[in-house]
Amino acid sequence: MTIVLAAVLLGAGMTSCTSPVERRIRKNPEAFARLNEQDQAAVRQGKIREGLDKSAVLLAWGEPARVTEGRRNGHTFERWNYVEVEAVFTQSYGPPYAYHGPGVHGDPYDAAYYARPAVSYVPHDAAFVEFTAGKVSGWGLPKR
Repeated sequence: MTIVLAAVLLGAGMTSCTSPVERRIRKNPEAFARLNEQDQAAVRQGKIREGLDKSAVLLAWGEPARVTEGRRNGHTFERWNYVEVEAVFTQSYGPPYAYHGPGVHGDPYDAAYYARPAVSYVPHDAAFVEFTAGKVSGWGLPKR
């Protein structure tokens, strides 16, 4: 019983070490098998190129946060936007909850009472990919 439990825990721990791309490939082996060797190598690295279909982009980058459609030069296109979340640390001032007068929630003259750190999680666009006729026609990544 102990050996079985240890094997299950070890297996669960090993699967959590795999990359998101590898997990998506394992869930969709037939989509990955349809790619040529060059595209398989690119997808494993999380890279895309013009001409790839949507299933390859799903393997490389995952599900988009937003999908929009538009027209350019007389052609319809689809745009997938990917979002990242950034932790922003700030300093907050004031009583920790509601202030009901001196001595209710602490000493209002104590600097630590008024100053406390706060964390906000701010979403922002991280990347996009555009498709024309179901194939990648362009993409954008942030400058780093």
